[in-house]
Amino acid sequence: MDVGGQPFPGRTDLWLDDGVVVRRHDKAAVETIDWIHQFLSRLAFAAPKPVPYFDGASLAVDEGAVWSAVSYVEGEIVGWSPEPSMFDLGAYLAAFHAAAEGVEMDRQQLPAYPVARPPGTAEHRRHVIHGDFTNHNVLAAGSPPRPCGVIDFGNAYIESPLFDLGAALWRSGRPSQDVHEFDPQRIVAYVEGYASVRPLSRDERAAVAFYLRERGRQIVVKQAARGVVDDGPRRKLAWIARHHDRLVTALAG
Repeated sequence: MDVGGQPFPGRTDLWLDDGVVVRRHDKAAVETIDWIHQFLSRLAFAAPKPVPYFDGASLAVDEGAVWSAVSYVEGEIVGWSPEPSMFDLGAYLAAFHAAAEGVEMDRQQLPAYPVARPPGTAEHRRHVIHGDFTNHNVLAAGSPPRPCGVIDFGNAYIESPLFDLGAALWRSGRPSQDVHEFDPQRIVAYVEGYASVRPLSRDERAAVAFYLRERGRQIVVKQAARGVVDDGPRRKLAWIARHHDRLVTALAG
């Protein structure tokens, strides 16, 4: 596959060609990318949109690899930057959910990894979630920086929106990449921001701690399926088990 433009720094699978992000997915299925592109094309939010880069199509297959093309979204990755605040980033996830719940998909994304429901809580309406709305997939711009876009929808599927908070906080709820302990203040600020846009009941707030754990279990299952040996998720799950009650109390306010 001949790709124009320039490769992204440090990447061998990603190119930017005149405002189009072209990516090679060595292990992705056509159906997976097509599902994501269908969702993105219907989503009214600042996110990549499919681009007909390959002879009028936004995806192509060449020598066993799936290629995709989406629009480039301006902004800087938030990552571990202290700005925007966790409150503002939580509110931004809520705004994304408000847009995503209006997009109807006729089938589930596969493979999907269903998660358990918190005991004693009501079933929430499921819709497409991002699945990895960490601060490393959120873009910001301006002074002071404000969230302005979200990227990387490879983990999107239909699930409870509350699980998206747990998935986002699995990484962003820690103070840095190298630690395995979570910061309750970061988690509470994020949930408060979310609730400022989409109010949460006491039980729904407590469910975030449950879904934080479920995200860790989901990662363990995915890694096992790929034969990956990584003690990190289990160390984080052990922290959650030791501090679950404290975290639930903090979330309940």
